Amino acid sequence: LAIEEYVKECLQFSQRYHLSFSVAFAEAMQAAWVVPMKKDYTPVPMEEKIKKWERENHVSAAGSYYVHMALTHYYFGEYEKAEEYLLGVRRYLRGLTDHLLKREWHAFQVLNALRLYAGGIIYKSKEQLLSFIQPLIKKIETWAQYGPMLKPYLALIYAELERFTGDFRKARSLYFDAIAIAHEQRYTMLEGHLNECRGELLKEAGVGTAGVYFAEAARLYRKCHAERKEISVMEKHPEYFEEEAPAYIPVEAEPAAYTLPCLDADYLMKSSVAISAEIDPDVLLKKIINVAIEASGAQCGYLLTEKDGNLIVLAESHVTEKDVVRTVEYDIEDATNVCKAIIRYVHRTKERVLLNNASEEGEFKDNPEVQAMGLRSVLCLPLIKRSELTGILYLENRLSNSVFTSEKAKMTELLTSQAAISLENARLVHEMRRAEEALQQHRELLEQTVEKRTRQLRETQQVLIMAEKHAGVGRLAGGVAHEIKNQMAPILTEAQRIIAQIEAGKELSPEYVLERVRNIEGATRTANKITLALLDYAKETSPEFARFNIKDSIKKIMTLHHSSCRQANFRIDLKGVDVEEIYADKRQIEQVLLNMINNACEAIEKKGGGGMISISVKKKGSNVMIGIRDNGIGISEGDKAKIFDPFFTTTAPRGTGLGLSVSYGIVERHGGRIDFESEPDLGTTFRIYLPLEKESKDAIPT
Repeated sequence: LAIEEYVKECLQFSQRYHLSFSVAFAEAMQAAWVVPMKKDYTPVPMEEKIKKWERENHVSAAGSYYVHMALTHYYFGEYEKAEEYLLGVRRYLRGLTDHLLKREWHAFQVLNALRLYAGGIIYKSKEQLLSFIQPLIKKIETWAQYGPMLKPYLALIYAELERFTGDFRKARSLYFDAIAIAHEQRYTMLEGHLNECRGELLKEAGVGTAGVYFAEAARLYRKCHAERKEISVMEKHPEYFEEEAPAYIPVEAEPAAYTLPCLDADYLMKSSVAISAEIDPDVLLKKIINVAIEASGAQCGYLLTEKDGNLIVLAESHVTEKDVVRTVEYDIEDATNVCKAIIRYVHRTKERVLLNNASEEGEFKDNPEVQAMGLRSVLCLPLIKRSELTGILYLENRLSNSVFTSEKAKMTELLTSQAAISLENARLVHEMRRAEEALQQHRELLEQTVEKRTRQLRETQQVLIMAEKHAGVGRLAGGVAHEIKNQMAPILTEAQRIIAQIEAGKELSPEYVLERVRNIEGATRTANKITLALLDYAKETSPEFARFNIKDSIKKIMTLHHSSCRQANFRIDLKGVDVEEIYADKRQIEQVLLNMINNACEAIEKKGGGGMISISVKKKGSNVMIGIRDNGIGISEGDKAKIFDPFFTTTAPRGTGLGLSVSYGIVERHGGRIDFESEPDLGTTFRIYLPLEKESKDAIPT
């Protein structure tokens, strides 16, 4: 089946049983892959549908759409458009965790980068290209070791890399290897593309065999119903597809081939087509019996097959039942109206038996069954495919002798040859459908399990986020308590002064009272500000994306650290803010900033205090970069590779080991990333990259 038929079947099944998750996947595949391959292609509007998927958390479907749109544009040579969709996939990576599509996305990032480099787009030097693709190739090589599915893509990468950065001869050889691997894995579309690439390589080099590969590419595109690709390769290389008038080749007269006398060729053809076109086992059995009886003139017919070493009757027809064919299933030993000896002989020798008068002549004339039933005309044929017996056809007529003439026997024998093929095909199709049904049931169960696990994972992630948030609040608690205590001291002092004056009987002037009350009010406001900032950060809220002022959030977190800064003799400076508003989840981004600043404070305290933390907010294209730099103890070389691992900490027992891991996950779910630079004893700089808008088109810098 072509992929479009699988997609159609999946869509119909999913709609019938209200499997919204599967419906979204099928719709994404239909719009991004099946429809764009049709010759009358019109782009399918998907903006509203993708927004709907995002609302319903079907991010996997949205990711699938973007991946397949990238693949479609790549195959049609629209590499800049493919790059846009490859970058767009980043927003949906959380829905493609350990998904084959995610690994394909990695492969096509490399392939598209090679084509952009060849066109002088984005990658201006070989070094710039290799710095981007080499880490991705290493990942793909690792994945390819665990199974065959990525090997054809990896082979294409090697060939393309050699073509655009290496040697022509090596590239030509690598394309040939890649074609063989794609053919072995039955990647028809990719095999066609590889043939087209090799044809282009040979054409550029002026090698005359290029046309062979273009023709093969067109054939393979046609085979997998990629109509636009077939047309595209023919339009791009028309000189290889011009029809030429065949040269005249004299033909010597040959003796006429032997033809079967009195055979109705039209009937034979129609009967063969009727049999070969059927794949439903029951219907096929009935057609074989009907055609055999009609062609031979038999009264009764039986079709048998071997099952677990026993001969089983699958279908039978009797003239007394008005030509009705019945599908049955019983052992030959239970049959009462057939000669078992004749059937066993055919089963053992795989040779036909033709008897004009079985009761009077031939090797079975003395058989008790033959005599008891008064058999006359008998024809028993083996159904053979590739030297294997697939069935036995048993025909008889007890009314007349010599009913099965040599012509009729030949006609029936020719039809049984087609019947043998069709029976085997029907069996395979039946087994395939059963396997597909089992696979579909497994797929549905898997989808339900995935949805359940995904829901549990989201809940667990939220618990971890809140746990780390509370841990962050705990690390601040000592400093915040000290700061509030500092504010309570003037409140208590001023209150005691007023009480003492009143108890001493002194008259208090309005100015004196006003000054004392203002001091109390100022200290109270400061304590209240600190408390509100802490409560605002610590409270649990649902994730909510909206525009908010990042500068205000940073200042609020700086307020929470005011006391700890004074105690440890260091300061926090906000150096510069190019961008004040961003589109993100305010609570989660504040948690990331608090985690980062907490870590910076601890790094300075470990070094002995007296340091500085500088924070900056800069615009990078359509992204914002938040930099947090400290001159603390730094990160050792051995720890650099592990700092984002869950539960890795250098501050035990104070630290949970979740701060950076949770922060990394939050930023990645926002479509951003975190990187850092650090030198032991000199300090560390963390950079947080986030999209400015909901649907940023620019790449997050790498």
